[in-house]
Amino acid sequence: MNKNIFLFMIFATVLYFSYELYRPFLQHILIASLLAIATSNIQKLFLHNNKILVSSVMTLSLAILFFVPITYTIFVGFNYINTLDTASISNMIDFIKAVILAILNFFGINENITQELKLKDTFTNVVTTVASFGKYSLKFIADIFMILIFYFFILLYGKAIVTYLKNATPLNESESSSMFREISSVLAVVFYSILINAVFQGVLFGVVSSAFGLDGVLLGVLYGFCSLIPIIGGLLMWLPTSIYLLYLGNFFGAIFLIIYSIVFISILADTFIKPLIIKYINKKLLKSAASVNELLIFFSIVAGLSVYGFWGMIIGPAITALLISILNLYANKKLEI
Repeated sequence: MNKNIFLFMIFATVLYFSYELYRPFLQHILIASLLAIATSNIQKLFLHNNKILVSSVMTLSLAILFFVPITYTIFVGFNYINTLDTASISNMIDFIKAVILAILNFFGINENITQELKLKDTFTNVVTTVASFGKYSLKFIADIFMILIFYFFILLYGKAIVTYLKNATPLNESESSSMFREISSVLAVVFYSILINAVFQGVLFGVVSSAFGLDGVLLGVLYGFCSLIPIIGGLLMWLPTSIYLLYLGNFFGAIFLIIYSIVFISILADTFIKPLIIKYINKKLLKSAASVNELLIFFSIVAGLSVYGFWGMIIGPAITALLISILNLYANKKLEI
């Protein structure tokens, strides 16, 4: 047997079993790698310090960033759910049904359609959804824990990993460095803009919610997470919150919250201030500005969320940045020819 064929067969076999061995952790490793690339500019500021200390501090910071709001939301949310009784839920469902019927009648929709609204039957679905949410929350926390472990080691050995990958590819030093720079810049813009925008919008919504006697911290954190969903993210928070204020009899608060959320948060903050944040991050905080169009970054986030779920907001832009880098590399090679 030819030696090269034999080595290839061994390599293919080992590669297959390695894939089977690490398959449960591949997504964790991928996301941890992308997060490490996105925050690599921060790590470079402290390269002269102890690598273990820097990696530990950055991992701890990311853990606080993820775990504190998620743990608080889950803890407070389940405590609130435990205080509800079936009568309160039934009354709330009746009220929501009345609101929906009023809206449909206002727009002249046939009452035969409204009769099909069997919101009482949703009680079982609500309980099932809450149980599913609890199960998903535990899995999400476990995923974050694994991501943080891989994130630490990738930060710790990042330079050696990057050097090995550069040497393993047939690309020359300038080409591989350019590709890494492109992906790093795009991921940094996405990571920092999402983080700042979520905190900014969450604070705006939380402050107003507190003014009407609601748990501003809980609603602010939830709004921050929902703001990660493009287009309809804010709607998922201000609509049920407004209905709840109506249920409490606070008509002014409900109307004000709707107008405030649409005008100040969705239009001003998300449409006008968010691009300014992205531009500032791109021009001021990053040494090499991302060359990928901001609109393309936005659509890559939307596509990533729809295909890969929550972590798609990182995976989508990474795939897009890699595609753009390869196309640019091909164009440059073609010009050289």
